[in-house]
This record gives sequence, structure tokens and C-alpha cells, in this order.
Amino acid sequence: MKRLLILALILAFPIWADTSKGVCGAQFLKIDPVARAASMGGAFSALADDASACYYNPAGLSQLRMAEAITCGGLWIDEIRYGFIGYSAPINKDNALGASALYLQTPKIFGYDDSSPPKKIEDFDAKDLSVSFSYSQRFSPRNYFGLSAKWVSQQIEKDKTYNFAIDVGEIYKPPMVDGLSLAIVVANIGPKIKFIREEDKMPITLKLGAVYRLMNEDAKLLLDLVKPMDNDWRISLGTEWQINRNLTLRGGYNSQVFSDLGIGVSLGVGLKINTFQIDYAYVPYNELGDTSRLSFATHFGQ
Repeated sequence: MKRLLILALILAFPIWADTSKGVCGAQFLKIDPVARAASMGGAFSALADDASACYYNPAGLSQLRMAEAITCGGLWIDEIRYGFIGYSAPINKDNALGASALYLQTPKIFGYDDSSPPKKIEDFDAKDLSVSFSYSQRFSPRNYFGLSAKWVSQQIEKDKTYNFAIDVGEIYKPPMVDGLSLAIVVANIGPKIKFIREEDKMPITLKLGAVYRLMNEDAKLLLDLVKPMDNDWRISLGTEWQINRNLTLRGGYNSQVFSDLGIGVSLGVGLKINTFQIDYAYVPYNELGDTSRLSFATHFGQ
């Protein structure tokens, strides 16, 4: 399995050198669709301890001791609709499987043909869909590995394209520091996307993550260093504080949102009721408006 991670890093090598912006397609694969992670600035790769690990770091799935399901959806920026659903289940104490789907749809776009002057035609929208299947294995109590295979679909009006990609991740808990977990994830490794007459690279992304648990793991400090192929390095910082068994407070910072929009702070809260978990995230985007995410999760079993 470690050889697969090394191979993924080799395949993703161009992302360290390519800093040209806007050169990749399937940009929807880079959003933070789940409220818990979004409220912490997207810093989640080293924690990844719920069913959303299918999306953020498949290595985290083998940390789960029981089956879990999670869903999140609603309005994002400029009335763009999105939805996410994930499910994971342990096979045994060292192996787990998961599946997830991410959906994005724009509002209606005014349609014009390419004549001169342009003539009005039927309005249209754009739809994106990603479906992934994940596997995770725990090699030891300190070492976790995960792999996701994705099927990606994009559609604008009647034009469609399909592609595939893989995510590879690992979580390591060094013995010399109790409460510390380190992570590495290479996401969206795949061939170019051909859409109509254009070809775009997949948005390959490298994540280096860390989480430090303190106060008997009631508090967590999170860090992600993220390098997308089509952008500069960014820093995501997050914190999670479990007040009691029912209430959790969260906050985060995303340097890319700060650089692009002048604001990068996010806030969130989690409420647990029996086997159900409700998470809310408030993520402002300055001129683009304020956004909210609401996630629902549950587990099955004792």
C-alpha cells in the first residue's frame, strides 16, 4: 500500500511546479461540501474520523468502529445548488469500505447562439457529479491507508463528458507525540477531461495535514497545507472544542479565501442527539455573499 502512495506522489509531481491559475477542469471537486470540515477552514485531512472521510481522506475510514452515513446540501454561492452524501462501514477491525457522491448544479443561464448579433435561445444549466468508492486499511494502531476511485460527470446544456480519478491518502500517528496525527493526501489523479473541443487537466491536489488532540481529546487543533495544481499553496487552520457530549464549537481560517476575497474566517457548531449529529457551518465570501452548510449524520450500532 505504501508503494501506491509513493506512486501517487510521483504521478502528482507536476503540482509542485505548475502555479498557473485556472488551468484545470472539474473545479467542483475542490469545494468543502460538509459542514464540519467547512467550519474549520477545510482543515480535515488528518482528522477524517467520520463518513465524510470518503471525500477528504479515505485513510480515515478504518478509524471508524461502526457504520455511518452523512448528508449535506443546499445553496452555495450565487444560488448554485450542491449535495453530498456519504456512507462508510467497517469490514473488520482493520478494514473499511465507503461510498460517496457530490452533486453541483448552476441556476439557469441565459442562452444565446454564436451568430452576429447573437440570438436568444433556450436557457440552460450546468451539472457536475462525482461518485466515489473507497477502501481503507489499518496496518497498525498508528498507520492508516486509503484509496478512492471516482467517476466524474460534467454536463453543459446537452454536452456531456465523463472521466475517472483516484485519491490516495495516509494517516500516521507518531509514537513520540501523544495526540498528534499526520496525513498526506493526493486527490483527483486522472487523465485530462475532454469537453466539446477543449481539454483540461484534472484538479490534482496535494494535502499535508496535522491534528493535535488535547484536553482528553475534547479539543483539537488542525492544520492543512494544500497545493492545487492550478493555484498557489494555501493554509487551512481549524479548531474543534467539544463542550460536552452533545455540543461542539468550531472555527477555521482559509488563506486562499482570504487572499481572493479578503475574508477567510469560518464558524460552526455541532449538536449530537442520541445517534444523530447535526453540524452547521457559516462561511462568508465577502462580495459573493454569506453561505451556510447544514449536515446530518448518524451511526448504526453500539
